[in-house]
Amino acid sequence: MKGMKMKRKQLKVVVGLSILTALYSNVAWADGFGIPEQGARAMGVAGAFTAVANDLSAIYYNPAGLTQMEPGIHIAAGGTFILFGSEYQTLSGSGKRDSVQRGQFPPHLYSAYVFDNKKMALGLGIFAPYGLGVDWGSRDVSKWNGRYNVVAVDLKTVFINPTFVFKPVPELSIAVGASAVLGIAELKRQQIFSQPPTDDGSAHMGATGASFAANVGLLWKPMEELAIGLTWRSHSHLFLGGNVDFTVPATFATSFPDQTATTKISLPNKITFGAAYKVTKEIELSLNFDYTFWSIFDQVVFKFPNVGGAPAENVYVENWKDSFTVRLGASWNLNPSWQLRCGFLFDSTPVPDDTLSPLLPDQARFGASVGFGWKTGSFSLDWAFMALFFTHRTGTASNILSNSDSLSDGPYTQKYYNSAYLSGLTLGYKF
Repeated sequence: MKGMKMKRKQLKVVVGLSILTALYSNVAWADGFGIPEQGARAMGVAGAFTAVANDLSAIYYNPAGLTQMEPGIHIAAGGTFILFGSEYQTLSGSGKRDSVQRGQFPPHLYSAYVFDNKKMALGLGIFAPYGLGVDWGSRDVSKWNGRYNVVAVDLKTVFINPTFVFKPVPELSIAVGASAVLGIAELKRQQIFSQPPTDDGSAHMGATGASFAANVGLLWKPMEELAIGLTWRSHSHLFLGGNVDFTVPATFATSFPDQTATTKISLPNKITFGAAYKVTKEIELSLNFDYTFWSIFDQVVFKFPNVGGAPAENVYVENWKDSFTVRLGASWNLNPSWQLRCGFLFDSTPVPDDTLSPLLPDQARFGASVGFGWKTGSFSLDWAFMALFFTHRTGTASNILSNSDSLSDGPYTQKYYNSAYLSGLTLGYKF
C-alpha cells in the first residue's frame, strides 16, 4: 500500500471507522465518558454523597434525599469548570504530542418543591453527566500521527430529569424519575488519500440526537446517626444524526460527497451504594461505591448513505468492561453558616489496553477534593476543588492509529499521561 493510491473500498472503511471512533470514544477522560461532578456540595466530598443527599443536587446523586430538605420551593444553579490535558507519546518518543488545554463547563440547574409534611417532594434537574472532549491541535497537523483518526472531538449531553419522592414510612424515602436525554457531537479529522500523505483531505461532522432514561433512588435511616443510600440509573441509547462535510482531492470528490450520517451511542446502567455516619453532631463521614455497566459499549455501527456510490456500514468493536469507583468523604460543621469538606476517590477505567488510543486516552485515576459551604438566610453557596492523578498507561491499538507511512501498521503502541483539575460552584435559594 505504500506509495500507492488507496482503493475506494479501503477508503470506505477508514473514513467510517475514523469518524465513528472519534465521535464515540475520544470524548472521554476517565470513567469512560462520565462526568459525575454535578454539584459543588457533593464534589467537596469527592462524590461520596448518595447517603447524604441533603441539597438539590440530590436530584442527580440520590433524589430520595429531597425529603430531608425544608418545606417550600428550592432552586439551585451552577457548574463545574474542568481543565483536562493529555500527552501522547510513542515508545520511541518520536510521536510525542500534547493536547490543547481547554476548559469545559458542564452546567447544572435544579429545582424542587418539598411538601409541608416532608413526606413528598417533586424535583426537576437539568445536568450534563456524559461528555467532554479532546483537541490534539490543528498546528502542524501533518506531524500528528493520529490525525487520520482525530484532530478534535467534542460531545455534550443534557439530561432533563423530573422526579417524584415519597416516604412510605418515616425511616425510608423512595424516588422515581425519568429523563429526556439530548446529545450534540462534533469532530474534525484528516483523511489520507495517498502514500506519502501529500494529498490529505479532511472530514468535519456535526450530529444531534435524543433518547430517554429512568432512575430510582432509596434513602434509609435505621438510626439518627446512620444513613444508607442506593440509586440506579438506566442505560440509554442515544441516536445521533447529522451531516458530514468532506474536503478531498478532486479525484475523489464524487466518491465522498457531503452527506448525512447516522449512528448511536449507548450510555450505561449505573448502580451506586452509599453510607453516611455522623460521628458527632458536627462531623459526618460518607462512603460511596459506584458500579457502571460500561460493557454495554461493546460496539457501534456508523452508517453512510453514499460512499463510492453505495451505502456503507462500519461496525467498530470497543469491548469495554464494567468499571467501579470508590469514594470517601468527610464534612465538618464549623457553625450553622459554614461547613468544610474533603474527599478522596479511586476510579477504574473501562477501556481495555487493545482499544486504548488517542481516540480515548482514558486511565485509572486517584482524586482528592476540598470544599466549603456557606449559608445565610435563604441563600447558600457551595464551592469545591478537585485534582485528579492519572496512572500512566501504555496501550496497543491494532489497526486504529496510522503513522505517516501506512494505514495498516498496527498494533501501534503508545504511552499516555493525563491530568485534570476541576472547580465547582453552586448557588442556591429557598423561597
